[in-house]
Amino acid sequence: MALGMIGNGANQTAKTALETYLGKSMSTFNSDAKEMVNRKDNVLSLANNIWYINGLTPNSDFKKTVADYYNAGMQPAPMNNNTVDEINAWADKNTDHMIPKILKYGDLSPANRTVVANAMLFDAKWTEPFKDSAVQDDDFTLFNSKKKKVKMMYSKEDTYYENEYATAFEKTYGDGKEYSFIGILPKKKGKFNLSELDIAGLLKNKKKEDVYISLPKFTYDWEDKLSDALKETSLAPIYGRNFDKIVNEEILWVDSIIQGCKIIVDEKGTKAAAVTVATMKSTGISINRKEVKLDRPFAYVIKDNKTGSVLFVGKCIEP
Repeated sequence: MALGMIGNGANQTAKTALETYLGKSMSTFNSDAKEMVNRKDNVLSLANNIWYINGLTPNSDFKKTVADYYNAGMQPAPMNNNTVDEINAWADKNTDHMIPKILKYGDLSPANRTVVANAMLFDAKWTEPFKDSAVQDDDFTLFNSKKKKVKMMYSKEDTYYENEYATAFEKTYGDGKEYSFIGILPKKKGKFNLSELDIAGLLKNKKKEDVYISLPKFTYDWEDKLSDALKETSLAPIYGRNFDKIVNEEILWVDSIIQGCKIIVDEKGTKAAAVTVATMKSTGISINRKEVKLDRPFAYVIKDNKTGSVLFVGKCIEP
């Protein structure tokens, strides 16, 4: 969402890079963003906002676009610790207090000309909750082969995925099954990277087939700067002077992208939140039945079934 917003203020070089990375044209991404931002299902809540330093004026076309498609306001700010407090309070409010802080004192200075922020809150109950009797103590094997006792949840689901690298199951949320949790077990034991699992290809290999699943209850927090990682992708142009349509007075570039996430998965459902801030400156399977038992490090995806957008992707290394 944050990248989609700034894409509307990019020149052609950065816009092309963003479209390649996002996998959609900017117009299509804007339309999908609008559909998700305006959705009223009490499951997915998205908030967007942009702060710009006092003295600059927003580009009128950019301001209208982010308002129309992202419901994002634009407001002046001094870009100091007071602004840090304001953005943190905004993040706290829009994630139901799951992410109370995303910036630290000193993260902003007048050198930062704009801050583009997205907050996402996902709070959903399983279509079929795990029964209390189906929650039992079990072992989870860590990368170092040590075992840890976890609360494992068991059930039978009806959607199975498999490719060369992994097996997976799907468990839906809500009466209308608008959202899904995809539990992904690598076939190869040991450490893995998400890119090695061909998740995009895996999600295409969907079969309606009974699958017996086990899923540990888990909670994860994560926060980091994404800039170094994103510079290694097709997004390298966003770190150049390629944003000439966000404010009228200056050409901007992305200085840093910071993301914080938290996810809680239990027998009732899933609650997950993420805040992304872009600061900008100027110049195991049995023989007789399918089974996916997530009793060792695994990956997961939460996706929106209306647009196909992936909301969260991660690894559970130690529940």
